[in-house]
Amino acid sequence: MLQMAFLLPETLPAERRGKIDPTAMLRSAIYLMRDSRFMGLTLIGGFSLASFFVFIAAAPLVYMTQYQLTPTAFSLVFALTRSASLRLPSLPPRLVSASAWAEWH
Repeated sequence: MLQMAFLLPETLPAERRGKIDPTAMLRSAIYLMRDSRFMGLTLIGGFSLASFFVFIAAAPLVYMTQYQLTPTAFSLVFALTRSASLRLPSLPPRLVSASAWAEWH
């Protein structure tokens, strides 16, 4: 990050660059933090990402010690589990009719 900030040259001409206003940034942050819908969706995304990292950290312990999987079997089960967790959330809209999904969503 520091290298990017100090060694990567700016490509946008100086006259087209925006000004950084810390008070406007703070006002915007406060506005967003007061928006319950934004905060709810942000927390859902944050907890989802956190649970993924917990899964990555705990999976070897659980699968290899509790279920006594070999490293090869673990890698297959881990890949299948992660693949399913990425693909399955897109399944409900396909199972529900388009009109019902549009009404609910």
